[in-house]
Amino acid sequence: MNDLLLVGDVGGTNARFALVESPATTPTRVEILKNDEFPSLAAAIRTYLEDQGAARPTRAAIDIAGPVTGDHVKLTNRGWDFSIEEVRQELGLAELIILNDFEALALACPFLPEDASEPVGVPGMPVPGKPMAVLGPGTGLGVAGVVPGRGRWIPVPGEGGHVEISTAIPRLRPALEVAYQGRARVSAEHWMCGPGLVRMGADLAEAEGRAMPWTSPPEIEVAAHGGDAFACELIGLFLDQLASLAGDVALTFGARGGVYLGGGVLDHLSEFLDADRFATRFRDKGRLSSFLEGVPLRRITAPTPALFGCTAKLLHG
Repeated sequence: MNDLLLVGDVGGTNARFALVESPATTPTRVEILKNDEFPSLAAAIRTYLEDQGAARPTRAAIDIAGPVTGDHVKLTNRGWDFSIEEVRQELGLAELIILNDFEALALACPFLPEDASEPVGVPGMPVPGKPMAVLGPGTGLGVAGVVPGRGRWIPVPGEGGHVEISTAIPRLRPALEVAYQGRARVSAEHWMCGPGLVRMGADLAEAEGRAMPWTSPPEIEVAAHGGDAFACELIGLFLDQLASLAGDVALTFGARGGVYLGGGVLDHLSEFLDADRFATRFRDKGRLSSFLEGVPLRRITAPTPALFGCTAKLLHG
């Protein structure tokens, strides 16, 4: 018997919904809604279902940009808070699963179609049945992993974006000292996200006694397109630091099944990405460099990859 499933990926700005007719596993009828147009998550879902004119789904899995620790959920960058059980009843669902966005993205990794990502550097060869990891700079920095269990993949969400930062890049060391001024600690997210690109530029400019002329990532991107040397160097340093962090995440998870890069920042900076340089720094881990040899490093290119993770959650638990 076919089972109609609803899957969704809800960020601070947009909500993406799709339907999956089990036993199929590919989300279809994807629609993107602007959150500003709706007072609640339930209202956005109702509008999507009305737009589709389809039979009502029986089960749903929705990922959100925020922590999920119980029945009451609040989005980090959107004024929506709700009871999972109340929304389930309101929508007439037999089951409603709410999960963190990077948990969903990690769950998606084993199920992404081949054309949903592209290799960074020389394509690697995944070791079957080994953990995978995903990280992505956006408004913040998300990190998660997925490990094999008995007949299913088990997500390992966490707050890896808030580990303490270090750097092996000589030019960034004085900037890191600047970052520590007035702070007890500096997390990876301080630099490795959209606003972090600006903070890295400000820290580096102060360390080098120069002006920091930009206050937003788009300004830096425009300046780099115009050939500004400091903007180009700053983006290069950002990507170098991200590559080093990706290698650390791979070591932490033992991710010989592959490491995936997501997040909106990389979409904007993709044309500045030197794939071979990024992959070399990713694997440059001293005595442990050999551990990362052959580990696939891929950049997610699908527009709605987390929907595959929500589907996997419903179909495989």
